[in-house]
Amino acid sequence: MMFLKVKKQGIAILYAVLLITVIMTIGLLLSDIITKQIILSSTVRSSQEAFSAAISGRECFNYWDQYGVFGTCPDGDMECQAITTIKCGEHDLVLADIQESSPTEIRTVFDISHAEDKVKKIAPMCTRVSVKVNENPSGGYRPDGQLCSGGPNCFRTFVVASGYNSSCAEIGNSPRTLERSIRILDDLVE
Repeated sequence: MMFLKVKKQGIAILYAVLLITVIMTIGLLLSDIITKQIILSSTVRSSQEAFSAAISGRECFNYWDQYGVFGTCPDGDMECQAITTIKCGEHDLVLADIQESSPTEIRTVFDISHAEDKVKKIAPMCTRVSVKVNENPSGGYRPDGQLCSGGPNCFRTFVVASGYNSSCAEIGNSPRTLERSIRILDDLVE
């Protein structure tokens, strides 16, 4: 009778290949998770930058709204009516260039570019502010700030301050552009 001899030399290599396969699979899964976490954390930072840009637009509106430059100058207020340029950050904005008006509505739209600062690691940002002041028959505020129940010279102000985590020129062109907006209705603004 003849016995077959089974050689066990290849078992060690088989175990080694299986072990390496398991370790590589775990490594690939971990690298995928880490990559997603990095993308998520950069999105959070970009969101904070965009929101910060929106806040700066809101603050610019709040500052200049107290002077009535967005279309609600009280009659006879020469100081208010003499303002032709507003300054937001480092930008001088000429009101005639950024305002459109009709008999019942005044729209103001302007962009503010925030430059990149490599020392502070701040990316370029953009702020777009849209202000709409219109007569409102159901109530609002008079140019002197008094509450009114409607009629002529009774206005409502709607403001949208949008911040972007990219420069104003890149809005709409970059798929990684993030927008955060703050909407304000005049009775919420002090």
